[in-house]
Amino acid sequence: MRETGIVKSVDGETCICAVKRKSACGENCASCKAACSSREHTFSAKNLAGAQAGDTVIIEMGTKKVLASAFLVYIVPLVAFLLGLSYFFETGKSELVSVFWGLVLGSAAWILVSFYGRWRKEELVPEIVEIVTKNT
Repeated sequence: MRETGIVKSVDGETCICAVKRKSACGENCASCKAACSSREHTFSAKNLAGAQAGDTVIIEMGTKKVLASAFLVYIVPLVAFLLGLSYFFETGKSELVSVFWGLVLGSAAWILVSFYGRWRKEELVPEIVEIVTKNT
């Protein structure tokens, strides 16, 4: 996954970068009338290219890492919820009890995924790989 962003500040080997979020309508909001706001997203990235504040850069993160992270954050808790819901419903519990235990298991899975993400966060840091334009 590659994005173009602007370096806001540099702190040693990391930079604070800003990337403009893309809208779902392809930046032609007048055509879809969804009134979406395309805001700026700031985050830290490894400065492999030696960028300075104000430089426009290419920021990269492996697609495999992005998809694996999205799977962990969205799909694993959903599957845990559905498994808990169906298990307790199939054992003859009421719908309310089944939903409760589904929510408990989904929440537990989400908590475990968040701890896993904190443990492996060094692998999930984007990298500045190229300077497009230098700030003069």
